[in-house]
Parts: sequence; C-alpha cells; structure tokens
Amino acid sequence: MDIFERAGIDAGYVILGLLAVDLILIILFLLLFVQHSKMKKRYQTFLQGESGNNLEKSILKKFSEIDRLSRENEVLMADVKKNHEDIQMAFQKVGLVKYDAFHEMGGRLSFSLCLLDNEDNGFLITAMHTREGCYTYSKEIIKGESYVVLAEEEKHALEQAKARAGSEKLEQDMFDLLLSMVKEKAGKLNISLLISYDYVGYLPSGQFQKESRYIYISATKGKEQYLDSLGGNHGIASEGKYLRASVYLPISQKNCVHGKEEVTEFTELS
Repeated sequence: MDIFERAGIDAGYVILGLLAVDLILIILFLLLFVQHSKMKKRYQTFLQGESGNNLEKSILKKFSEIDRLSRENEVLMADVKKNHEDIQMAFQKVGLVKYDAFHEMGGRLSFSLCLLDNEDNGFLITAMHTREGCYTYSKEIIKGESYVVLAEEEKHALEQAKARAGSEKLEQDMFDLLLSMVKEKAGKLNISLLISYDYVGYLPSGQFQKESRYIYISATKGKEQYLDSLGGNHGIASEGKYLRASVYLPISQKNCVHGKEEVTEFTELS
C-alpha cells in the first residue's frame, strides 16, 4: 500500500481494476467452455450409436481411396503425355499421287507417296513402273522441305501430305492466340493464369505445371453460367459455386499464394 500512496495512486482503484480484469477472464472462460461443450456435443452426435465407429472407418477409407485414385490419375496422365509425345513423332500425314511415268504405260501404276510426322519430317517414296520393271527412289523431308530436287508428282504428294494437318495447325494457332490474350489480361489484373487440363495437348512443353485448385464460378447476370471452361460436361449453373478442377498454370506461378493439393478428377463441392 505504501508504494501506491507514494505514487499518488488510490489502492481502492487498483483493487477495482484487478476485480474487473478477473471478471473479464471469468466471462471469457465461460464463453470458451460453452463453445467447447457445443463442439464436443456435435462430435459425440456425429459419432454416436453403433454406426459411429463404422462412419469414422468409412471416412478414413474414402480418404484412402482418394489418395489411391490420385496416384492412379498421376500415372494415367503421365501415360497420356507420353502417348501424346509419341504420336507427334509418328507418321500421321499422308500424300499419294498416282500417275503414268511414261506415255506408253497406262493404268497409273507409278506413284509418289509422302509420309510426314507432326513436325513435317519424313520421306518421299517414288515408284516408277516401266516395261522392264519397277524402280523405287526415296527422298528425305525435313521441316516440310526437301534438299533434293523434286519432280512435279513428288511436289504434289508433299503438298498433299502437309495439307492434311491444316485443321490441327489452325486449332493450335487459335489456341496460341487465345493464350497470349489471356496471359496479357491476367497480367493486367495481377491474377493467376489457370488453364484447364483439357487443353494439355496445346500447351507448350515444359512451361506449365499441373495442380488441383478450388475455383469459384460465379453466375452471370442472366443467372446462368457455362462451365465448359473447366471440363465441358457440366452444362450451366444457376448460381455461383466452388468447383475443384485439375488445371495447368505457368511454372513461374507455381510459388504463388494459392494452396497446392493433390490432383484429382474434376469434382463439385457440395
């Protein structure tokens, strides 16, 4: 008490302050006790009865199945990527021109056959049929060009083969244009760029990383939102919702603030 008197402080005020602090602590303790009791009651209700343990086991089993499916999905996606890369090296463009190498020979038994892969690499085979026999020649094609002079029929076969992939090249060009536009838009808005895994065949190799994200899809002003940008099989939604999807994002963004999760199939949150 002498200390308070020397400092000019009334000891009664100090005691009242301590009582007020004690009262606040008691109130906080009661609130925490009530909250703990509610949580405990909910937990007991969730696991009560004979099925409580079974429910817990069922939940653990589901988590185990999700982990297994995630691992299997990773393996399948790796196989798909490898098959896609292998297909790029396979001959998939064919050009064939049949003709008569000599006027006295009929039936168009001579031909020029061109086989190219996705990068327009391959070869030309020309077979010339004569009265004495059949002569076969081959010429290498690199990036759609031949370093050996081609006959007119061989040129037609080469152009025919290169034209086979016109639609695929147009699709890739359109995707590249859209990708550059959304990259620019994402940069201006300072947001992460996420690409649906459906476009994996169009993405530049080594520039994107696959992850799983929860994404909020808001309803449009018309109260309906198309979800084909995240899978194509989900139609429209009349209200906003969170969806979990496997997506690709640029490797430069892999350390962004969004949480990373194991890749799973496209699912909707309930």
